[in-house]
Amino acid sequence: MSDARTFKVLFVTTLFEVIAFAVIIPILPLLLTEPSSSLFILPERYSVDFGLVLLGAITAAYPFGQFLSTPILGELSDRYGRRPLLMMSIAGTVGANIVFGYGVMTASMPLLLGAKLFDGLTGGNISVVQAAVADISSNEEKSERFSKLGAAFGVGLALGPAIAGVLSTASLASFLSPSTPFFFASALSLVSFSLVYFVLRETSPMEVSNEDMLEPFRRIGFYLFRSDVRGLFFANLLYFVGFAFFTTFVSDIVSNRFGLNQLQLGGYYLLIGTTVIGSRFFAVPKIFEGREERSLVVPGLVSTAAMLFLLYLVDSSLPLYIFTTGGFALANSVTQVAIQSSVSIGSQEDEQGTALGIYSSMRALGQSIPGITAGVVVAALATDIAFVLAGGTVLSTALLFWLTDRNQ
Repeated sequence: MSDARTFKVLFVTTLFEVIAFAVIIPILPLLLTEPSSSLFILPERYSVDFGLVLLGAITAAYPFGQFLSTPILGELSDRYGRRPLLMMSIAGTVGANIVFGYGVMTASMPLLLGAKLFDGLTGGNISVVQAAVADISSNEEKSERFSKLGAAFGVGLALGPAIAGVLSTASLASFLSPSTPFFFASALSLVSFSLVYFVLRETSPMEVSNEDMLEPFRRIGFYLFRSDVRGLFFANLLYFVGFAFFTTFVSDIVSNRFGLNQLQLGGYYLLIGTTVIGSRFFAVPKIFEGREERSLVVPGLVSTAAMLFLLYLVDSSLPLYIFTTGGFALANSVTQVAIQSSVSIGSQEDEQGTALGIYSSMRALGQSIPGITAGVVVAALATDIAFVLAGGTVLSTALLFWLTDRNQ
């Protein structure tokens, strides 16, 4: 199998997994925080403010599990291969979505929380895919291929919420319910598993399989505290703290500001996903052409912060809000590709799984930190304040990275 075909398989696998993940986006806020919605399942003993806190906790559970697991899964994929680790993590997603769907059917909050935590603990699939892409790419190809892989996120984030909006609307068909999207997600992950098992070739050099059991932790410590890319890891951590303030509450904010139901929210994400696809396939490769990836980290961060502040200010015009979100999607794409490519280029060729596993772990930790704390803040103030927190955090990340990077 050629490298180009291997990349296509990895792209499709990522697409299916992102769709399976993204079905939760338009539904979870309606399940927990919107009593007027037909999807609302929060038990009467809980207040809506507690629903906001629970929304943050469930949203944070998945990335927190990833934070714990992805560095080890990435290291293990260097030792034992990308395919077995990828199949293991996809199998975990299959089971987690079945349990989550059952939790929605029974209105069990512990099951919802536990399923997302388990999904995160086994959900190192994206970091393993990234390592496989690094295996088959030269330094010159990495930014383009990582950008295109990011387009799979755009397609998935466009299709997942749209599919969830349709599959959760009982008025369209009697067999549809709020749990249907999660059973669909489980079936889609089974397709991903089959694709990896039957089609994907192994890409890892697997040159470190005889080292002692503590070596993964030593290698992680080296990359975090002594390598030339350590600043990128911590910039990635702080960036995704800010990013998570946005992603946790954006559905709730858009629903409240513009009165959108789950079908309309699905359409909103379809438009935004289309923007992400265009930026990843066309705009980002042009922006990176002839430029050093690391030099675009600060401009990407500043642009992302500016778009987040604008989103806070646009509260009456849905078309203008969608246009501004498109600008945010482009700036976010530049930032993520710049950090990810710089990490891969600055790491050893036989340690791509370890380095990109740490990258994903820092990303996951950043996404998990705001979960509960942000839920408490927005419950006490207003959900819109999440945009201010997001913009301020990303802007601070740009300043800190600029100060530390110029002194290295």
